[in-house]
Amino acid sequence: MSFFAPRQGHSAGEATTGWRISRGRVPYFDDFSVHHHDGYEFFLHVRNGAYYQLGQQVFPLQDYQLLVVPPGQSHGLVSPHPLRDLEQLVVQVSTDLLEQLHFDGTTARTIIDRCCGQATTQLFLAPQDYLQLQKLAASIPPDGEALAPLERMEALGYLSVMLSRFCQAFSEARSLERQLAQDSLMQDVYNHLLERFAEDCSLDALAERFNISKFHLSHRFSETYGTSLHQFVVRCRVAYAQMLIRQGEPMMSIYYQCGFNDYSAFVRAFSRIVGVSPRAWRRQQQPPPAPPFLV
Repeated sequence: MSFFAPRQGHSAGEATTGWRISRGRVPYFDDFSVHHHDGYEFFLHVRNGAYYQLGQQVFPLQDYQLLVVPPGQSHGLVSPHPLRDLEQLVVQVSTDLLEQLHFDGTTARTIIDRCCGQATTQLFLAPQDYLQLQKLAASIPPDGEALAPLERMEALGYLSVMLSRFCQAFSEARSLERQLAQDSLMQDVYNHLLERFAEDCSLDALAERFNISKFHLSHRFSETYGTSLHQFVVRCRVAYAQMLIRQGEPMMSIYYQCGFNDYSAFVRAFSRIVGVSPRAWRRQQQPPPAPPFLV
């Protein structure tokens, strides 16, 4: 697979006076650039993105995936084709501003470093959490320039709440990671499913493989990850199907590669999770025709 060649070394134009926020749907997007800046960036991918590069790592984006990019880290959207109806929320905050904001004697930058640590690529928000963040973002001017003192004070209040929501989400994710590290069996099951979700992932097969009661396995997996084992496997298969669709694989072969027993089961699962059928989703990924040249 070849990506659009990203422009390297480009600064995202961090607002040294404070922050920059972009949100909402972009009907047509082909401005791919791997860049870096001196501040922090919180990137929430909502839908219709393709891939993201973070340092030297490139990975497929999933809906409601949240990333934090520390200062100086190269990052950016990449894709083998232009994106249609990309929806995202991007919050950039300068290090100067985070050093100026203090809470009980601790700078906002210290709090973010403590809560978020290194960039995490497997943190997902619930749709209702995204809607709350959208409301907060709508209350904050896109950047911190040319604001009157009272306006800036109010905007900083909303921005602080938004940053605290991000930090809380990453703190909870890190807590879960520590909990998982103490449960090696569930970690082994989780890794097995990520690598072999297209194979037989029934409770009977997994219980036999890991030498555990299928009822105990089902209960512990749901308790640990907050979703049933079956739902997790289906979501992995649908996410892989989305990648194959973007790559142009024949629709009738995708369901087999993803581990579905038949095409109708694939369509039902895909439609339930994504909201539209696989063929309709494929049409949505096609770039619009280029505008005619002006004579």
